[in-house]
Amino acid sequence: MSILHPAQGGPQPYELAVDNFWLNVLRHYFPLLNNYSVERESYTYQRRRYMANVVVARLGNNRLQKVVIDEGKRFPSDTQPGWEQRYRWTQLKSQLRRSLTGARRSSRTQSTMYGIAAVGDRVRFYQLQQGSNRMAPFVADPQNPPLEAPILSIHGDRNMIDQLIRMIRTDFGH
Repeated sequence: MSILHPAQGGPQPYELAVDNFWLNVLRHYFPLLNNYSVERESYTYQRRRYMANVVVARLGNNRLQKVVIDEGKRFPSDTQPGWEQRYRWTQLKSQLRRSLTGARRSSRTQSTMYGIAAVGDRVRFYQLQQGSNRMAPFVADPQNPPLEAPILSIHGDRNMIDQLIRMIRTDFGH
């Protein structure tokens, strides 16, 4: 059993387990060898002291630029089947958008940034397009984006998650 499986009738894994999972996944896809840094509890906007759970930064032009931000939450207390459809993603999306726009403002760049909203073993992918502060779903088919990012399972949707992260990495030239 994975540390990111909802417990039946017992305490749920802490947010730290969710953060550590994404920290390790992102380190795999964005290695230091390719000029990336993957950090936990990294400031996204110094003036306000906002911190994101996990941040991927890329070294370019002699400075680190934040390019991927993960905001994660523990499993909710009710993990009955279909919990991810009942979960209130709005607050997490707002937090992720604030982290992305704060990092963009802080770095004074307008390049595309990516966001990961994770709750337990479920995840949604987003992007801030170059020059825009509107957070939009990030999907494999950008020609037909849905109104909302699909909810993916790290267990059942591994191939799609892998494809999305590889697409992000390709966007940065790797």
